[in-house]
Amino acid sequence: MMQAARMSTLLSEEADVADEENRAAGRITVYLQAPAPDGSGLVRSEVVLSTATLGAVELPRLLRRLQDRASAGAHGRLDADEIVRGLWQGSSPPAGPALARLGFTLVVFCAQEIQPPASAYPGVRVLHAPNDDTPELPEENERIARMAAAEVADTVARGGKALVVCAAGLNRSGLVVALALRELMPTVPVVRLVERVRRHRPLALSNEFFVRWLSVLPPPEPPGDEPLAPFP
Repeated sequence: MMQAARMSTLLSEEADVADEENRAAGRITVYLQAPAPDGSGLVRSEVVLSTATLGAVELPRLLRRLQDRASAGAHGRLDADEIVRGLWQGSSPPAGPALARLGFTLVVFCAQEIQPPASAYPGVRVLHAPNDDTPELPEENERIARMAAAEVADTVARGGKALVVCAAGLNRSGLVVALALRELMPTVPVVRLVERVRRHRPLALSNEFFVRWLSVLPPPEPPGDEPLAPFP
């Protein structure tokens, strides 16, 4: 356990950041290493961060914060924030019955490198929607994210409780959450949906490519006169 803890601790001098091309594009890529939440070993995750989103946050402090998020599930902690009622976003949750006890009915795993078996989360429907946190979105990954978002929106609209997760609970989970919000609140502009995700989940949707992709999507067809979920 001590060895895994040491390996999962990411200090600033151990961080891998992207090359000059990434920096010129206003982004950095950070690599995190943490124990898998189901105890299956160590997982290495890639997280894209926009320098504009980071602002004045010091990189060493930020890396420790992200590493803590990525390791939360393996240490029995749920790291998640409620975006709208019934829709939560976070990092990989602890395995076992904890999610069911907290009332979650659906959990969506969006990190390509973290796809635990459904049996690890008894009493909760498990959906696998693997994606990569990179400045691109292949057509197949786009399709998977859209399908997952539709399931999430349906769960929330029916009064269920959905948790959407990835390694640090920022970009890949944020993409699916934002797509689900479009389904739930089709009259709300995407920019406001992104703002809400970022407000409730600090540093979420730091992958500006995902945000730009969301912003050019055609508006969904409204299912009725009112949104399906509350939006103050």
